[in-house]
Amino acid sequence: MAQTIAPGGSMHHIDIPPVWTLGAWLLAGALSWALPAPGWAGVEGLRWLGLLWIGIAVLMVLWAGLVFLRHKTPIEPGRTPRALVTTGPFRLSRNPIYLAMVVSTLGAVLWLGSAVALLVPLALWRVLDRRFASPEEDLLRATFGAEADAYIAKRRRWV
Repeated sequence: MAQTIAPGGSMHHIDIPPVWTLGAWLLAGALSWALPAPGWAGVEGLRWLGLLWIGIAVLMVLWAGLVFLRHKTPIEPGRTPRALVTTGPFRLSRNPIYLAMVVSTLGAVLWLGSAVALLVPLALWRVLDRRFASPEEDLLRATFGAEADAYIAKRRRWV
């Protein structure tokens, strides 16, 4: 298992965005089971929309991952980048992978049909923004200086 350095500087194996996303999915499922609330479970179109959003999110992660591979820079949070990636999905958002994680979680909530679980993607967004996206921008600035400043000024953090 690859080790990553968490924003706090210590070694963590589970403090990574995919684990947070899995936790969000599990929390959404638990909330929809434990606190059944009025929702849209009977609206089949929204369930299919949820699956579509999950599919789009998976494609976005794959696309972004391929761009990282092409630039030969680490994808893991906390690792020092070897290249400032501004192409592919990074032309649209500074954090397309994190955006995809939130979109996939929203898709899961739509599929579950639980209104109470709508808070989960919002909470995941907040965690990813504060725990990963913001510190990564500091790392980009420290590594690439004015080039990173220009990219950060030009592209929104999320959408």
